[in-house]
Amino acid sequence: MANSRKPNNLLKLEGTFRKDRHGDDGESLDDVDLGELPPAPDFLGDIAREEWYRVTGLLEKANLLKGTDYGIMVSYCRLFELIASGEADNKVTIYSQFRVIANDIGLTPVARSKVIVGDKKPKSGNQYSDL
Repeated sequence: MANSRKPNNLLKLEGTFRKDRHGDDGESLDDVDLGELPPAPDFLGDIAREEWYRVTGLLEKANLLKGTDYGIMVSYCRLFELIASGEADNKVTIYSQFRVIANDIGLTPVARSKVIVGDKKPKSGNQYSDL
């Protein structure tokens, strides 16, 4: 199974975006301001709600959260609550789904290592550019 295409904003944060490879066909969904993520939905339990506000705060600081991420955040927080409360029936499936979603939204050590946040400059392809 092929890997999904990474969004341009994530490629830019990682310093791996290239116009010749990723194109510059105008505004992409990554570039459009989709608004802020709404508050945690009422149907989330207390544990999921706390995780919602913790994670959305972190992702907003890193500029990795968009309004279209609502569904994935609901799924992540609900799975977190199932694991934390011990309600999960099929633990292997729940943990697997949780790990995949956590990786997709940048919450695993591997996913974080690929993201540049703050004032770090992307690596230049030319080792002599600073001379």
